Amino acid sequence: MLRNRLGLADIPPAKPEGYSVEVYTVDEWIEEREQDGINNVKAVYLTERLVAWCKRNDIRHVGQIQTQALGHWRTMEWKYAHGDSAFMKIHWSVLGAFFEWCVERRLLAFNPTPAAGLQCAPIPARRDPR
Repeated sequence: MLRNRLGLADIPPAKPEGYSVEVYTVDEWIEEREQDGINNVKAVYLTERLVAWCKRNDIRHVGQIQTQALGHWRTMEWKYAHGDSAFMKIHWSVLGAFFEWCVERRLLAFNPTPAAGLQCAPIPARRDPR
């Protein structure tokens, strides 16, 4: 009642700063694909892997995902029979579509997906300064 008297009833709650990788971005993308009648089996599987990777690396918002880190994730953690596997290309194109969707919605300035065929060098371990 007090909210109505103060004229606050129609103000939607503010979204948290940035878009969470899991809560908003992935769910909205999957929902939009479902509404368009697109099969989401691979999209759900791959975004679950993406969210798990983001959690392991303390990435909370899509804007924190960098091209080099994605390339490293693909090179070091994705296990396929061949480095140029058709499955890898299909999976990578699905994730690329997710990031393109983020760019179209202005959640990202650019698509962080590395170019096809780009082999990213492993990120070197930090050395002890002693």
